[in-house]
Amino acid sequence: MSTLLGRRRERIAAAPTRTALALGSSSDWGGKSLGVVADQAGHGHGLEAALHGAVGVTEALDDGIEHVGFGDMLHRARPRRILPVKWFAGRHVACNERSVKILRAIVVVAAAAMAAPGVRAAETAVAITPELKGAWVKPDKGWDGRAVLLLHGFASDMDDAGGLFKRLARELATKGIASLRINFRGEGDASRTDIESTFATRLEDTAAAYAWLAEQRGVNASRLGVLGFSLGASTAIETGAQYPDWFKTMAVWSSPGGDQFAELTEEFKPAFEQARHTGVGTMELAGWKTVTLRKEFFESFRGIDLDKSLAKYPGAFLTVRGTQDMLAQHDDVFLKIAPGEPKEKLIIEGADHIFHVFDGEKGQSAQVIDATVAWFLRTL
Repeated sequence: MSTLLGRRRERIAAAPTRTALALGSSSDWGGKSLGVVADQAGHGHGLEAALHGAVGVTEALDDGIEHVGFGDMLHRARPRRILPVKWFAGRHVACNERSVKILRAIVVVAAAAMAAPGVRAAETAVAITPELKGAWVKPDKGWDGRAVLLLHGFASDMDDAGGLFKRLARELATKGIASLRINFRGEGDASRTDIESTFATRLEDTAAAYAWLAEQRGVNASRLGVLGFSLGASTAIETGAQYPDWFKTMAVWSSPGGDQFAELTEEFKPAFEQARHTGVGTMELAGWKTVTLRKEFFESFRGIDLDKSLAKYPGAFLTVRGTQDMLAQHDDVFLKIAPGEPKEKLIIEGADHIFHVFDGEKGQSAQVIDATVAWFLRTL
């Protein structure tokens, strides 16, 4: 249960010292540019040269470099200098042979992506309510109204661990599916330690986000899906029980199961007892941060049994989990309970609660994203 409250580790200290990222706009490449990361000595490294705002270039990883995605900047260790492609003309760069091959291949693919009229994703910051913020991503063409609501895990934010939700939103958009992801009130910041949310406020925020989503121009309210990650999965399941006609399909990543009050208060008994007597308790999320929780947080899980809740949700259901998830392998129970069709599980060998998202090529995040996109394409 400890990873229900997140092992969403922003492992800055242990992160790779080299990170590939996309450049912003320039006069090169028709207003866009490619780039590599250079260390402070000026030596170029193997890269993911991503095309800002384009699709079709997914990953090109060298040793020690983590996938970032289009237009993202993942801050790791010391700042790096960004070098446009034309910087390489006539210059010697200390790259290994594989890096050079990668760069050449990406330049070809990127040029083709710019020349081809692919589907692109426009991301817009939105205010669901004055306190509830989010990001709305939709395809710029070929959209038939399908959309997915993304619910992040405990004490994280709308991009979630390693930017998984941000990457997923882009992948969905390239396949013609819009998405809305939100920062839950009282959380919504991966660096925040004073947690003021409750399960009830999460449900309220989810309801507000659904209402906003259903009202957007072009959205087909009969073709909406929901995805929850960890505590976001609990939120999705309970919402599906309370409002069974809202979502045609649901996917959950690393979901808890069963009686949540009993599980939570047992797993974090010292923090619960402290909060019960003083109103506030603290607990460490291993490898990430120490958070302060209020008594109301624990109490808000009374009466929440995710097995009973899932039995009330009639839509399609997918559960995704790693074999190394510290939560119980509850997926077979879910499939017996879920009344809708199709209902499926994806168990990823060797994956932990957050699918080793910070472990570069060794992680399973790409597999999770691909499978989730395929699920929504098939069930929405």
